[in-house]
Amino acid sequence: MRDWRHLTGEPVIVVAAGVEHRGIAVEMGERGILLRTPSGFREIPWDRITAIRPERPGSGGTGPGRSGL
Repeated sequence: MRDWRHLTGEPVIVVAAGVEHRGIAVEMGERGILLRTPSGFREIPWDRITAIRPERPGSGGTGPGRSGL
């Protein structure tokens, strides 16, 4: 699997089981990725993730300055 650790601390979009999860990548470990979202922390296992991409400014997501993140 590709090394995504350079996105730690950055706003990302994670697609898992057909659902987009937006938040700040807090940690990427052996089991999965930990996101800080507006509703709290969410851990998503690697085996369910189909895509990870940086959230681009102006994409309407939850990056810094939005939703108190």
